[in-house]
Amino acid sequence: MPVAARPLLYQCPACGWRHIVTPIGDVLLGEPAACLRCGHHSLTVQPANVLQAALKRLLELR
Repeated sequence: MPVAARPLLYQCPACGWRHIVTPIGDVLLGEPAACLRCGHHSLTVQPANVLQAALKRLLELR
């Protein structure tokens, strides 16, 4: 049985920029290679919590 992948939170340790990527199916699309604000290449990746994922979905509906 397929299980939906959780949204991932990418965060820049240098400037604090954050970006949540919501996977479509089992494929990750749109993951950033570097910070879009300062260009730092070592981004931390962790699963987004329920509140962050819900907020991302609400903002996408606009």
